[in-house]
Amino acid sequence: MSEDQLRAEVAETSRTVRELARQIGGLGNKFGTFTEGLMWPSLKRILFDHFDCDTVAPVTIKRRRTDGREMEIDMLGYSNGEANKVVVVEMKSHLTEQDLDQFEENLRRFGEFFPEHRGKSLEGVIAAVGIKEPMTDRVLRRGFHLAKADDEAFALADPEGFVPRRFTV
Repeated sequence: MSEDQLRAEVAETSRTVRELARQIGGLGNKFGTFTEGLMWPSLKRILFDHFDCDTVAPVTIKRRRTDGREMEIDMLGYSNGEANKVVVVEMKSHLTEQDLDQFEENLRRFGEFFPEHRGKSLEGVIAAVGIKEPMTDRVLRRGFHLAKADDEAFALADPEGFVPRRFTV
């Protein structure tokens, strides 16, 4: 094989690898969207029934500030009544420690992006499809509610006596 042929082969291989990486990334995004779609009905019921939310936002919410910072919320429920609270849900097919850190940071910054909810109590729910015991413990120790797959739906998996961490908006 000549040097020119070898360069052409390397260039073609590089193009193929880039295209495969793009396609795999697209599949990951589609799987995440599919997972959220499966979780949505059960989590909506949990927000209404368990958390007494009056309103559940019908879509993922993305907010951008004038300084360019962004926040995306997978699911948001709130009550303006006596409960006066906001519940933010993070949906994951596979939960990592980095996801927990990011979720906690989003809850800390929530008031900057959603000033209309200032003065309300704020709680977080992690909804995960596949979650192993060590990560379950981490979620609960950090004060987040946990919803996980139970038969064909998602159910809240907080242990008896669980006290959630409350953030201030």
